Amino acid sequence: MSALLRPIDLKQHREVVRPEWADYNNHLNDAFYLVIFSHATDAMMDQIGLDAAERERTKHSLFTAELHLNYLKEVKVGTEVRVETTFLGHDAKRSTSSTPCIAPTRPSRLQPTNRCSFPWT
Repeated sequence: MSALLRPIDLKQHREVVRPEWADYNNHLNDAFYLVIFSHATDAMMDQIGLDAAERERTKHSLFTAELHLNYLKEVKVGTEVRVETTFLGHDAKRSTSSTPCIAPTRPSRLQPTNRCSFPWT
């Protein structure tokens, strides 16, 4: 996989942690971290021109083939988090991105690295 000459930074995705995503400690439940990252991926696809209309027209999409997630601090219900996607490299069928999730009101940081498969044409 080749590295990009300069990482591509995209507009941040912001989302507020919903009450229905809470665990018994009023923290974001493990599974819903991935929901937030999934929403951020949808927003990122729109930014790179792979929106719903383009996916329908070309029958192309992307999916996460591998994800590593580290939970460093809890995030509570009602906290607004932001997800910052940076593309780090790609080849003909794959890309690698870093997608930290940051809770601005608390020093919480998640640092997943995603490997997505793309049907490059």
